[in-house]
Amino acid sequence: MAYATNLQGKFAHKVGEPVPEFNTDHPIHPAIVHFPIAFNTLAWGLDILYALTTTWVQPEFLTSRFSSPSTILDISRLSYFLLCAGLITTVPAIMSGNIQLVGMIKKNGGPWEKDAAGKAKDTMVPRIKATITHAIINDIVFAVNLYSWYIRKDKAGYTNVGHAPNQTNLIIAFVLLPFLMISAKIGGTLTYNHGVGLNLGRKKIVE
Repeated sequence: MAYATNLQGKFAHKVGEPVPEFNTDHPIHPAIVHFPIAFNTLAWGLDILYALTTTWVQPEFLTSRFSSPSTILDISRLSYFLLCAGLITTVPAIMSGNIQLVGMIKKNGGPWEKDAAGKAKDTMVPRIKATITHAIINDIVFAVNLYSWYIRKDKAGYTNVGHAPNQTNLIIAFVLLPFLMISAKIGGTLTYNHGVGLNLGRKKIVE
């Protein structure tokens, strides 16, 4: 017996019998991870727009629309608040993801693949390896993003009007955005192609 989601069915993928650590009735991590992805993507996107309008390149089609002081102020304020929202929502996403990763490793008796006799091989289980990679990227993104917030926020004796991003903030936005997309792609593959943390919408297929 195997289980398949609608998306998996399109690509003729099947996953084995769900186990608690790989698939749950209440998949917390896949359910909440969309929030930090959305908030951070919007925050960095606005920072990139800010950079292209005020600092780098400055094409006419952008400066003619967004270069007014009030608009620039709104962009910087909104990106800062989205950055804060992204950081806040990243914490439960990372915690729930780590709990699921630990469960996967425990269920397998370690991260390593096993032969027919149950002896550990030198190679890591692909799903666990991908999940660890996914977690490491997310942890790095969170740490760098936290630093970006710290150097951007108001400090004693200094008020950053509009919480405008500096050069470091802008560089961080350009760098972190593709890393977040890579991590999201890995997470999506784990969930929809391998069934990790997903038990909703499954149909039993009798073979």
